[in-house]
Order: sequence, then C-alpha cells, then structure tokens
Amino acid sequence: MKFLADMGISPRTVRFLCNLGHEALHLHEQGLDQMADSNIMGKARNEGMRPENVNRYLQRVIAEQEKSLTNGAIISVTEGQIRIRALPVRTTENS
Repeated sequence: MKFLADMGISPRTVRFLCNLGHEALHLHEQGLDQMADSNIMGKARNEGMRPENVNRYLQRVIAEQEKSLTNGAIISVTEGQIRIRALPVRTTENS
C-alpha cells in the first residue's frame, strides 16, 4: 500500500510503515512543508503525541481496513475519526 504522510506525522512513522512493507513518503521529503519542523515537534510534544503510539494505532487501522485499502481507498486517520473513501475519489468538479 502507498502512504503520503502529512507534516503532522513523524518521519519515524514513515520508516515504520516502510518496514512493514508499505510504500510511504513524507511531505517533507518532497519539500512541501510549510511549518518549521521545530514547531511541528513542539506541537506534537505539547499534545502528548508519541510516534510509538501513532504507529500502534496506524497498524491497527491498516489491519482493520486492509480489504478497503486493497480494493483501492484513501483513508484519513485522526485521533477521533477514520474516514474511508473508495477510489477513484470524485468531486463535484470532476463528476
């Protein structure tokens, strides 16, 4: 499976996903970051985020949603919500 990690996701989480055999890329690797890394890490620390907790959560979500991902889906994961959209994603602009 392929993952594109937003700036709020630790590069360690991207490495974790790669080690699980997934293709994962961090926005930072593409120079698309808009927030200073120190601010992102400070925010993560202030909110009690730890990569190992995120990794466990992602591993569970991936296992639970494996069929959707295999069939072709985008999954948006936050602390309080998991959103699944089947591919291809259509908007009112390209419907």
